[in-house]
Amino acid sequence: MPTVAAYEQRFLDEEGVWLLTVAEKPSAEIIVVGDRQSPSGAYLALFEEMAPQLDALASRAAAYLDEFVDRGKLAAGSPWFFEGIEFGRVPGGLPTDASFAFSLEGDTYGLWTVIVRKVDDRFFPVQLNRSQQ
Repeated sequence: MPTVAAYEQRFLDEEGVWLLTVAEKPSAEIIVVGDRQSPSGAYLALFEEMAPQLDALASRAAAYLDEFVDRGKLAAGSPWFFEGIEFGRVPGGLPTDASFAFSLEGDTYGLWTVIVRKVDDRFFPVQLNRSQQ
């Protein structure tokens, strides 16, 4: 994957966050907190570490959801659709955490997130959430 500087970056004034658009597989939108001048350096560095492994980390986060959610009952077995990653928007979040977001066909307005945490240079899913959008 290219460096973050190669991604399209723009500040979303109304939300006070940076949107990094990634065209590679998996296609994703990356949200990073920051100020008008730049995204947070700590979260941007975390994204830089994750970028080469985005496919694997998204798959691992989806597998973590499957440990707790019976998609066969909830969404007729449809696969998880990877929506993107947020850095720094989870209240009380750590600069070692990223929130991977997923949706399911048939789960209207549902958004499922998995917190992936960096521990000793490795990444682990540690928490899941579901919200109604």
